Amino acid sequence: MKNRMFKVTMFILASWMIIMTAGAVFAEKTAEKPVEVVFWYFGGLDTELRLFPKMIEEFNRQNPGIVVKGTHFPWDARDEKIMTGFRQKNLPDLITRDSMAVADLVGMEILVAFDVEFPDYYNSWEPRFIPEIWNQVSRLDGHKYGIGPYCSVGPMMIFDPELLESLGLEGVPETFEEFLDFARVVKQNGYIGVSLPASKATNDMMIFMDIAYANGGRWLSPDGKKVMVNGPAWVETLKLYDQLNKEGLIQRGAMQTDYVDALKLTVQGKAGLGMGKDWINAIVYDLGAPAEKIFNLTRFPRKKPSPGEYPPVGLTLEGGSDMMMMSTSKVKDAAIKFVDHYASEEVLRNWGGDPVRGRTPASFVAYDNPAFKKYNPFLYQQFKAETLFEDAIEAPNFRGLAEMYHILADAIHEVLLRNTTPQQALNKAQKQCQEVLDRYIQ
Repeated sequence: MKNRMFKVTMFILASWMIIMTAGAVFAEKTAEKPVEVVFWYFGGLDTELRLFPKMIEEFNRQNPGIVVKGTHFPWDARDEKIMTGFRQKNLPDLITRDSMAVADLVGMEILVAFDVEFPDYYNSWEPRFIPEIWNQVSRLDGHKYGIGPYCSVGPMMIFDPELLESLGLEGVPETFEEFLDFARVVKQNGYIGVSLPASKATNDMMIFMDIAYANGGRWLSPDGKKVMVNGPAWVETLKLYDQLNKEGLIQRGAMQTDYVDALKLTVQGKAGLGMGKDWINAIVYDLGAPAEKIFNLTRFPRKKPSPGEYPPVGLTLEGGSDMMMMSTSKVKDAAIKFVDHYASEEVLRNWGGDPVRGRTPASFVAYDNPAFKKYNPFLYQQFKAETLFEDAIEAPNFRGLAEMYHILADAIHEVLLRNTTPQQALNKAQKQCQEVLDRYIQ
């Protein structure tokens, strides 16, 4: 009996020792487990989609105590994905978003202000960036919510110089009237005059907005309380679209043609003139244009004299892949190190034409990349002459803007369908947009 009790006691002690040892090993392994940072990034050029995984891998290699897990989603899924994550309380630690989203995300109280929570990092980043971009883009009420390697600028026009020269067209159109004349000559020679992106895609509406801003228009009054989308600059821009449509200078199905499909017509040599932001000079190569083929990029023509109530804008500035931190993150101290990597000169240089071609860099170091001068001669020359960012302002960034772009699209379509005049369509849009704005400012 005693022998049996002794064996039982020894068995219990041995089991306890095994459990304790296993617990100690587990605790040690748990303590060594790297901190996981969840990162969502949306859209991007082909070159960027190849670059991001490499950038993440390099960071993880240099920071063994942190593991960044990046997941890519389509550009059009960005709003739905973030809203679903917000409702389900399942947001990532970091995202890349366009700066237009800042006001809505701050209104939802889910963004970190870098200058407030991480002032040392913020101060170390600032000297690396172009002041006009740093001081305007992804800011709200004086605080900085996004850090990005490039800035989308517009309005821009693209064309194949060899094609226009073969048609006897020299130089570039600088006014609406010259733009129409160029398009007419192109059409007379059997091409589409202008590949017009006029779908309901947000980028298509931002192109329209950029043109209106360049002609003295604004979304809101200076006090931010009144929608101004029916002002003369907006009306003249829509009149230009209307005239292009009436004269058959655009492609069939323009209202179903987004900015990418419109640029396909330019790449395929079917259209003479293309329009958009600076990224048009990148997308044409994603679409299969030969690497050695040079498309000319220039500012979009203006209405002369300027019809708007406000000073004409040189360019609107919008961060397209700005890194933002979620206020719900439980690992901010680890996440900020990846943001710091994203804002390093080593990474920023990638947006200087090699490997990423066709962006307007937000950092000084990217303009020193030899590829930038080669692939972006217009932007390079403007930058060196210190005229690229003259009269440039941040693209609109206020709550309800995304909804208003849908309303604007409806107005443009009504005119292209010839159901109303530009002024009437924009008067209707103004009233509907005002109702949206009022929901947020009351």
